[in-house]
Amino acid sequence: MYVSGGGSSINTVSETIEKATGKKTHVWNPIEGLKVQSDGVDVDELNARAPQLAVAVGLAARES
Repeated sequence: MYVSGGGSSINTVSETIEKATGKKTHVWNPIEGLKVQSDGVDVDELNARAPQLAVAVGLAARES
């Protein structure tokens, strides 16, 4: 089971979900595998906040 969003960074969230469902959880990184031009982008900060970007990445990936 994948968790995302700001709440996924809370240490006990994954553990609580695992205990409640009996399923292993993973924090989802929606930017994994994307190429990012690092000019003017703090890549470490981007990676740290990646789980919060699920909706934004999904909307950006939509075709018009």
